[in-house]
Amino acid sequence: MKETLWEYLYFTPAEKRGIIVLFSLICLVFALPFLWSSFSSESISYDASAFEAEISEWETNLIQVDSSGRKKYFERNWDYEPSYKKKKTYVKKNKKKKEEIIIKPFSFDPNTATKSELMALGLPQRVVETLINFREKGGQFRKREDLKKVYGLKDEWYGALEQHIRIEKIKNEEQQFSENNYSAGKKDFRKEPGIIENNKKDTSEKPKETFPKKEYDDKPLIIDINNSTADEFQKLRGIGPSYSKRIINYREALGGFYNVSQISEVYGLPDSTFQSIKGYLIQGMDNPKIRQININSVSAEELKKHPYLSWKQANAIVKYRGEHGTFESLDELDKIYALSPELRTKLRPYLRIN
Repeated sequence: MKETLWEYLYFTPAEKRGIIVLFSLICLVFALPFLWSSFSSESISYDASAFEAEISEWETNLIQVDSSGRKKYFERNWDYEPSYKKKKTYVKKNKKKKEEIIIKPFSFDPNTATKSELMALGLPQRVVETLINFREKGGQFRKREDLKKVYGLKDEWYGALEQHIRIEKIKNEEQQFSENNYSAGKKDFRKEPGIIENNKKDTSEKPKETFPKKEYDDKPLIIDINNSTADEFQKLRGIGPSYSKRIINYREALGGFYNVSQISEVYGLPDSTFQSIKGYLIQGMDNPKIRQININSVSAEELKKHPYLSWKQANAIVKYRGEHGTFESLDELDKIYALSPELRTKLRPYLRIN
């Protein structure tokens, strides 16, 4: 071990001399500042007065520039308060004064007055032009209040003019047309068939067309909802051929009515009409039995044809029967979640289990 370490620490004579020289130079560099201070006895002094004078002059100029800048800053009426504390002042712009409208009323007819006459009343030009445009498009003033409809006409102006408005009676358009044609010799309505000069009806006038009206029997009606025909339903007020046919078709689809209120379920029948005829409807004592469906043998396709059932509900009944066996009672329908309590109540009279 010692021999191996000695091999690493062994230096040749030349290497030893080099190490000694290098170490000597390092020591000399570190000792040089101390040697220099010890050898130099005189202390070196610098004259910094000129430099300090320049610095003071620069600071003086800087202060003057800053003060002048701050003076201009304050001349702008600004302050150092935060923006949220500043009170905003709004300067109102000078608006042009509106011209005062002075109404100078005199008697005039708004249907015939000229533009100069309307301007002489003191009305603004835009209001006058609006009124004239209204007349040019065929508009007429039939009464004083119609003048209020002119766009831009204020109520106070109308109040000043109201008592001075003079509107001549406007002839009926048909009367004007008749008089114009008669005076021109084109057509004389007074000599038309059915009208003579003394304004009496001509005996040769053709009779007016008459349309057959539905006759209602004033006697009290009693309609059996399960045995009455479509013609018998039409005797009720508000029931025509269309509604009577729908009632019969709905009765056949259900398998018969077991309650008068089922008439209100007919498609398109207004509730007001049902309320008006409800008092004339009865379920006769000699009614045929309600057509019932055997839910233990019927298929889903046949069951969905009933108006109260959808395909989903009919399929749920058949599927429940396939999973739990035949129905022993109609109460088992309560276990089918697809059937609501209201639907089960309405559907029960039409179902049987054998």
